[in-house]
Amino acid sequence: MAGGMIFTLFQVSFCIFLLFLNLPTFVFEYCILKLGHDSPAAN
Repeated sequence: MAGGMIFTLFQVSFCIFLLFLNLPTFVFEYCILKLGHDSPAAN
């Protein structure tokens, strides 16, 4: 049972790790899209 708990904790930690890993990329792409839409020179 302890092994299952450890595995679950590992899964949760890994998911959070991936989330934080992808967060900067998401924010960066969002900013690029927002700036692209706001700027008339983008097109």
